[in-house]
Amino acid sequence: MLVNVVFSVAPVAAQSNESVSPVAALVFVDDDTRVTMHVDLGDAGAMMQQWEVLSEVTLRTLPDSPLPTLVDALRLPVRSQDYLLLNGEPTPQPLPTLTPYVRRESVPFMLTERTADTAIVVIPADINSSGHRFVELTCATCEPGWEQLVLAQLPDSAPIVVVAPFVTQIDGAWRIKAQPVRMNGELADDADARATLFVRQKDRPVGGVLLTDMRQVADTPLEQFNYVDGRSRLLRVVLCLVAVLFMSVSSFYLSIAVMRRMHAAVGYNPNEGK
Repeated sequence: MLVNVVFSVAPVAAQSNESVSPVAALVFVDDDTRVTMHVDLGDAGAMMQQWEVLSEVTLRTLPDSPLPTLVDALRLPVRSQDYLLLNGEPTPQPLPTLTPYVRRESVPFMLTERTADTAIVVIPADINSSGHRFVELTCATCEPGWEQLVLAQLPDSAPIVVVAPFVTQIDGAWRIKAQPVRMNGELADDADARATLFVRQKDRPVGGVLLTDMRQVADTPLEQFNYVDGRSRLLRVVLCLVAVLFMSVSSFYLSIAVMRRMHAAVGYNPNEGK
């Protein structure tokens, strides 16, 4: 696992009301259900930011993480589907079109000493720098499910990757795809572990990681729902049907008129002989 880094500690110089907004998470679950997390804190935005974490959790900075690679490898193509708005909202709930997470450069930062149950993230470089800021989280004394508190800080449609011996499940997140992977995050067809990509659902509370007894599940393709004003489309359909009906009636009477003119030209009277 990519954890061979040094934990940087610096004194807290000042307090800040700016909060960290994590953008993605990678959860490793061992055979004994021990959990290790990689969290991407995203762009800086301020010189000092507060991050609420449990006091028992151990944090350290990471220069890199397999998180972006796994998200990209487990991403599925998007298929589009139109829904007409005639009366009320459509019942299907759309999946996000794409997980808003791509590979970027990592930016330097360090973690300060704790203040109560809060870890302060300090950006020593340019506050406008953009890139990955990976942090590893471990907790030897936490109760099972402690990762839920961190996952709950992710925004809607944020990607969550879980590497575990089995396919996993997270309440409040769509399970997109599962693929064999080694426990260090390296993709491999002959590996025993499974990497599962989730996308957090909109406006729903997220739960902890639950192990299943499955080795593989069917993929869930990402769908893009296009909401179209059905009234204009319905009006065009009605106009087309009226035009077809008018043309059919016109063709019928035109054919009768042509037939009568042909009969008159040859002097044929269909009423003769009756």
